Parts: sequence; structure tokens; C-alpha cells
Amino acid sequence: MASKRPYAAPALPSRQQLETRLVENGADLATCKKDIEALEADIAKLQDALRVQQALLAKKQYAREDLELQRDSLEKRLQRFLLYAENRTAPIVDVDAPLEKKLRIVKPLSPVVSVITITESPPRREKKRKMSPLPPPPLPAPSNAPILPEVRPRTPTIANFPDQFWSTTEVAKLLSQPRMNMIADGCSRKMRCSSFHPNNPDLFSTFADDGTLMLWQYQPHFRDLKHVLQVPPSIFRHTGHACVEDFQWYPGNGNKIALGFQKPNADAGEICVVEWNQGFAKPPDRVWNRSSSLASKGVSCIDWLDEKHLVTGGPNHSVVVWKYTDAAASATNMKTLHADHRSEIRSLCVHPHSPSVFSGALDGLVIGYDLHHQSATTVLEKRQTNNIAKINAVLAHPNHPHLLMVSCVHSTQQTMLLHDLRIKTSSSLTSMPSMVWYKSTGDARAMSQYTTPRWSTAGMHVSCGST
Repeated sequence: MASKRPYAAPALPSRQQLETRLVENGADLATCKKDIEALEADIAKLQDALRVQQALLAKKQYAREDLELQRDSLEKRLQRFLLYAENRTAPIVDVDAPLEKKLRIVKPLSPVVSVITITESPPRREKKRKMSPLPPPPLPAPSNAPILPEVRPRTPTIANFPDQFWSTTEVAKLLSQPRMNMIADGCSRKMRCSSFHPNNPDLFSTFADDGTLMLWQYQPHFRDLKHVLQVPPSIFRHTGHACVEDFQWYPGNGNKIALGFQKPNADAGEICVVEWNQGFAKPPDRVWNRSSSLASKGVSCIDWLDEKHLVTGGPNHSVVVWKYTDAAASATNMKTLHADHRSEIRSLCVHPHSPSVFSGALDGLVIGYDLHHQSATTVLEKRQTNNIAKINAVLAHPNHPHLLMVSCVHSTQQTMLLHDLRIKTSSSLTSMPSMVWYKSTGDARAMSQYTTPRWSTAGMHVSCGST
């Protein structure tokens, strides 16, 4: 029988061996940590690069979308220009927002010709009545009446005004991809009126109901508005309610504003002129103000007749000319041109190409006043039985000397129509385009009288909005 071998215990490592292995393990651990730190650093760099690339990608995507919008807009503008070049007659455009939510074309009942040509237009004036570059001498005025200004017609932007200026489009279109940015004006009351600077197209001003003036500057690169200046109402009117119903920039150097106040003071309407002498960083100075009982119910609209005269209209149905002079206020420095309206005058238009002042009122009348002959004539009448259109805007075309745009507000709709000053009677051969907005179904409120249009600089687009 074999005998069992004795159990042999494993040999234990020596202390030196354990210390050596511990040192080797520590070195391996340190190397591993360094590798991990290097990998983490590489990952952080890659993440930063990824964020940069993502930002570049988002920027390129935005640029692509913006270019696509511009391309679509240019394509539509090209289509519109090609239609315009065909010289067709323009139909009446009827915008039925509550029913169809889009623009539609309503053909006129009477047949129209393809183009409004010179032969179809009213006969031209005789040469002896044709305006010359130098204005004729004014008629002698009575000694107790102020002398009206000798108005020189402004030089038109375009020397040749063709009669074939309207065409027909198959579908009426709004401007493509309109962009809107709502910005608080910083006033406690709603905005009353606004106007762009005559020389700086990116600068415009607004007035609130409390008489506060805000100056804004449009930043095209950011498509945003920058607040430039806020002027308190105490600068403009020292006593009485300072609500500015209308104002106009001086068309010369653009450093003056003429203002008309809504509320009279002691049965006398008041106007004033403020001027900036050191840029728009500081508030303006009130350099001139006058009040008169000729505007006993306040001022609704104001405009510069020339550098020395202002013209106003108001609720007392009168068109008044004021002499902008340093002389003391007197009856010889102001005069009522006419009081032929039957209701409040809401708009004045000093015609840039002729010595005429057109006024539109809530009685549905547009009246033209000839400064040379000192006579008033009804140009347009929008009055029907139980349906009187309230005219709230009369605008001259910026480049065509014979066109007026008139905004008429009814109880259920608003109409913007064009009127040719050469046309004395309406007929199928002289039909002019118009555009109509209808009130939403079920809305019991009347159409706003503060929805007013504006021409673009070239006179090919019209914007319309309300405060």
C-alpha cells in the first residue's frame, strides 16, 4: 500500500517581490489615468467642434430659408411686372376677408377698354392754362386779408408720365412673406399718429394719446427698431390737453415738425412748430406756436404749404392757412381758405405738382382749393342716400401728377380708390381701380377711421394699417 505524500505549502512571495509588484501596479494605474484624461480632453474638443459645426449648420439653414423667401418674392415680383407690362385695364379688387380669407377679383359691370390711353382720357388743357415752371402772379388780395403764398409746383421725380400706367392681373396678391415684429412703444396710452422722416427713410416718429413723442430708428441688418428719443408732452403744449391729432415733418432739411392739437384751448385751436438744432439725441425746442378761433374746435390735420405757411383742417369744417412768421399773432397772419365741408376734415393733401390743396372730410367730399385762382371745387363726392363714405385720407401719387388716392370708410367696409384729376365725369371708359375690405361677419363695431394708407416711394405699392 502506497504511502501518502506529505502536503507541500505554497511558497510565499517575499516582501521585496510584493513591493516591486506594487510599484509596477501604481505605474500602470497612473498611465491608465493619463490615458483617460487625454481621451476626455479629446472628447471635450470634439464636443466644442460639434457645437461650432451645429451653429454653422443652423446659420446656413437660416441663410438658405432666407434666400428661398427672397427667391419666391422676386419670382412673384417678376410675374407682377410682366403683367404690368402688358398694359391691361385694372379691375376692381374686392377683398372679402371673413368669407374667403383671400383676395378675389370682381369684374366691373360696365365694359372697360384694355388700356386707358390718351385718346380715351379727357382732353388736355389748353396751352394757355398749362402750368409753366414759373407761377403766374397771384390775384390782388384785399388789404385786410393775408397774402397767400406763391406756390411753385415741385419738380416731378419722373419727367414723362405715360397714361398707360395700369394693367390687369389674374389674381390680386399681397406682398409675399410679410414679416411683423411687435414692439412696445413704452407709452401708457395708445399710439395716435406716425410719420417717417423726409430725408432719412430709417427714422420715424410716433405720437401717443397723451402727447408723448417717440423717435425710432429701423435697423435693417437686425430687422428691429431702436428707440432713439422720448419727448414729454410738456415740450409741445404748456397748457391744456397735449394730444397731438396730426403732425408733419418739414420737407426741407427735416429738423422741424408742425403739430396740430386735438383739443382747443378757450375755443381756439392751437398749432406749434418744434425744431432740433443739435441732432436727435436731445429733445427739440418749441420755436413757434399760434392759436386762433378760426379753428375753434381743434385741429384734425396739418401740412406744410411751403417754408413760410401751414395749412390745417378740423372739426369746424374749415381749411385755414397760417403764416409761419416771427411777427406777433394777428388776423392778417391767418385766413380761412374755404368752409365748404359739412363735417370734420380728416385729411389734407398739398399737391406736389400743382398749386392746389385737397381736403377730405367725413361728409364724403374731396374739395380742391386752387391757390392761384383762390377758388374751391368739389373734386370727388361719395355721398348716397343713407350711405355717406367717411373720407379719412387723400394722398397724391408720388410720381404721377394726375392721380389721387382716396380712402373711404363705410359702416361695413373700407374702400381705397384712385381718382384721375383730369376726369370730370365717371364712365366706363374712365373707370379707375379700387380695393375694398369688408368687416368681419358678426362684428358689431364700426370700421376704424384711423385705418389710413400710404404710398411707397416709387408709387407702385400701397400699405394700409391702423394705430
